Amino acid sequence: MRLTTLVLALAGTLFMTACSKLVSLNPFVTGKEATLEPALLGVWHDN
Repeated sequence: MRLTTLVLALAGTLFMTACSKLVSLNPFVTGKEATLEPALLGVWHDN
């Protein structure tokens, strides 16, 4: 019973992390530090 509860709690936590629109309080890159790489723009294809 304990293991089942733990597994369900962990699975629920993992699934809920991608459903949030929460903005990070400590972003990795600020607006001033962000750059644009023109070579990455366009349509990507999986060959």
